[in-house]
Amino acid sequence: MTPMRLGCLFAILGGGCWLYFGVLAHSSGDSSRGIVFYVGAALLTLAAFGFAMAAVRRSPLWLRVIVGGAAPVFGWMVLLTLYDLADGADFTKATVDGAVGALAVLVGIFRWGAGRSDTRHRGSHAR
Repeated sequence: MTPMRLGCLFAILGGGCWLYFGVLAHSSGDSSRGIVFYVGAALLTLAAFGFAMAAVRRSPLWLRVIVGGAAPVFGWMVLLTLYDLADGADFTKATVDGAVGALAVLVGIFRWGAGRSDTRHRGSHAR
């Protein structure tokens, strides 16, 4: 399985966890909210790592690992900024988590076809 497909799979699963956390568990008062949030956070971190690794797939491995490690950190910083914005607005952090989860599911679904093969296309004159 290619890094793009793994990223898509983790994005769909992690986004689904956060969508569940933000919409369903928050309104019902379910006791498994914390576990679902952290499982979704781990899956979304792996998704960001997989997407970043797929974005620089022709680079050396050490560069791919650095970019893959920086992408989740950047994503978490954006999420913390959204949390700060949510403190001053009329919505809660669980609403932000649900919106990020829905976005992750959509990205995972729409990018699934991009990870079809990891083969390089060669020109018509290549041997």
